[in-house]
Amino acid sequence: MRQVDQQFGFLQALGFSRDIQDSGREYCVTFSKQNVAVVITYELGSPPFVTLKDRSTRESPEWWFRDRFGLHELVQEVVGATAAIPDNVPGQAEALRRFGSSVLAGDFRVLHERQRRLGVAVEKNRA
Repeated sequence: MRQVDQQFGFLQALGFSRDIQDSGREYCVTFSKQNVAVVITYELGSPPFVTLKDRSTRESPEWWFRDRFGLHELVQEVVGATAAIPDNVPGQAEALRRFGSSVLAGDFRVLHERQRRLGVAVEKNRA
């Protein structure tokens, strides 16, 4: 999908390498560098989905710990819980450019803190 390459091509200028997998039904482009991966998955008939992966993390004993997050989670954390991103390639690329600079530099603290807060809230509700 040329549009993915065009819209997310700015990642290569930031030092990310690109890998493409195309199964015919699903198109997946992974931009990666040392501690960060951005995965754009596009399945025939569905909107694209952008995943942000923290490649620097190790296993955690906390049940709620994750190393992968949707771009929508980052946008909601930065802009507000009701924030939404367009379900098209240009809109998602623009959201990553606008709100993803810290994550693209390898700083996932805002997303890990979000997940920690959610885990604490779930544990409180269990008690």
